[in-house]
Amino acid sequence: MARKRYNEEDILRLLREIDVHLHGGMDVMSACRTAGISDKTYYGWRKRYGGMGRAKYYSRTSRKMDYFKGQNLE
Repeated sequence: MARKRYNEEDILRLLREIDVHLHGGMDVMSACRTAGISDKTYYGWRKRYGGMGRAKYYSRTSRKMDYFKGQNLE
């Protein structure tokens, strides 16, 4: 099976979707299966992006862009 690469926006969307399923009474395995990812992937993403909301994500990406704009590539 081919691997799919998710960007950070997709990861945050999937984490939110799984969170909604969990609050609805679904267990982690079923919620991850519904989203199309494994539970191991979910726990890794939750560890990395768990406390990151949209505002934090956009401030992080804007800092990256400022960093790259400051680099003068010749």
